[in-house]
Amino acid sequence: MGLDARIIEAEVDLTPGLHVFKKYCKTNEGGEALLKNAVEKMNLSARGYHRILKLAKTIADLAEEENVLKDHIAEALQYRQKEMDWEY
Repeated sequence: MGLDARIIEAEVDLTPGLHVFKKYCKTNEGGEALLKNAVEKMNLSARGYHRILKLAKTIADLAEEENVLKDHIAEALQYRQKEMDWEY
């Protein structure tokens, strides 16, 4: 991970504001639709929504993509589902 990615990650981790998510976690239409559908079906809270988006941004960074794509959100949702399965 490059220096720029670490600085962005640190800002996302330390700044709770929504403006940071809008600035660094840009999604495409398919990703946004998938995320909205997941919020409804999985009853995600605002915190859960942001956790998914933050994880999807990390996945996008590892794939060296500037924006969060539908595939990144889908992968993040799979991890969330596994996490929910382990809790029960």
